[in-house]
Amino acid sequence: MFKFCRLHFLLLLGPILTVILGQKLTSIAATDISLPNNRPTYWLEIRQFRSQVTYQPVKNRSRSARIGDRLQKIGDRITTAKLAEATLVFDDGIGSVKVTEDTILQIKRMQTTPSGGRITLLSVPKGLARLQIRRFKNTSSRLQIQTPAGVAGVRGTEFGVGVDSTGKTLVATYSGMVTATAQGKTVNVNPGFFSVIIPGQPPTNPQPIEKEICLNVQTLTEVDTDKARLIAQVKPSSMVFVDGQSVPTSKEGKFEIQAPINSDRRVSVSVRNPGGEEKTYLLKVGLDPWRFYRQGNISQAEQIFRQQLQEDEKNADALLGLGYIAYRRNNLPLAQQRFEQALGANSNHVDAQIGLARIALRQSDPKPEELKRIEDLLLQQIKQQPDNLDYWILLGYVTQKQGNLLLAAERFQEVLNRSPNDLDGLIGLGLVKLNQQNKVEALALLEKAAKQTNDPGRLAEIQTYIDRAK
Repeated sequence: MFKFCRLHFLLLLGPILTVILGQKLTSIAATDISLPNNRPTYWLEIRQFRSQVTYQPVKNRSRSARIGDRLQKIGDRITTAKLAEATLVFDDGIGSVKVTEDTILQIKRMQTTPSGGRITLLSVPKGLARLQIRRFKNTSSRLQIQTPAGVAGVRGTEFGVGVDSTGKTLVATYSGMVTATAQGKTVNVNPGFFSVIIPGQPPTNPQPIEKEICLNVQTLTEVDTDKARLIAQVKPSSMVFVDGQSVPTSKEGKFEIQAPINSDRRVSVSVRNPGGEEKTYLLKVGLDPWRFYRQGNISQAEQIFRQQLQEDEKNADALLGLGYIAYRRNNLPLAQQRFEQALGANSNHVDAQIGLARIALRQSDPKPEELKRIEDLLLQQIKQQPDNLDYWILLGYVTQKQGNLLLAAERFQEVLNRSPNDLDGLIGLGLVKLNQQNKVEALALLEKAAKQTNDPGRLAEIQTYIDRAK
């Protein structure tokens, strides 16, 4: 549909990692961490933050964070709200941790080894944390970051951990080399490449990191006055937030969501790369003409369809809409022209084919081969959409035109079984009963149909049938 891009500098991201920094490759597993029982004598301290950051020491109530607050016990954590961020530093100056908005950072383990090394396990269940860590002088030191997909093992580098709402984690290497392991599969992620790990699946094959933020919008349509259906795609290494809420993406970066529409009729979508760079898009949502059509506001629907056609003369959906408006106004030649134009723009447009089928059924004596073609089309669509009552109603009229009144009655009854007060279902079955000379049942069905509508045109149509039944 449309695409947005913005260049950015990309840093390192990692979930299940083994880092090579001029030393032997060492694999790290989340379930195999052998630690001594020494009590920790070090900490992570909040040095700066902005906006709403919550500090929660273990076994204590949470409160607003303050400069100097320390994470030093198992379970201590901080949480950043929307638009918030915080920077923490290790007490020995070995490095720092920067957490962005909507992120949780928690201490899972802090231990001192017999040789004086430090083993630290941090947890990032959601959000994005960026670390700058110097190479450890003590070879027994280890820093690990745990995510829902695995563990990142670090011995000195700059990297980030990004986790979306489903636990999907990214491994992207900026320097050194990383291995990503999940579900028994290991891939080497060289500098300038990344791999995606979705919980329960093996890591993807590494792909080159692209230094840009992009949003490719495929569908953006109104589904209600305050909601829109958005289908889009971002770079696989990006995270997506709609109206401030994390949105899960596939390993290819695709996502689909019903997004809230703000007062300016826009949807807010933020795309963030692993380095924390972010771009926000305010997508304009147009009015849905079909909503006005269904509500009976035909003039408003027609105006929007015509505007869409001015923007794109081959807009099959707009041509279809104008075709149904002409059909509703009983202008069958214009309706047929619009449906044929819609098929010209999209030869597989089923609704345009259905529109032409409706026109064919309005003919006094349609050809048997045309009725058979329409019947086959409707049966094929019913297999795919068995709850589409419009297809069942049309199928009933086709069968009635073919002279098979018993089968026509069954098909109209199928509509009423699903929706007992369906106007067209009541009229269709009433006409079948009328043709079967069952005037008592026909009259009851038609009188019930008359109670389902206030449309003067439909009421006049029903009254002609009632007069025939009396």
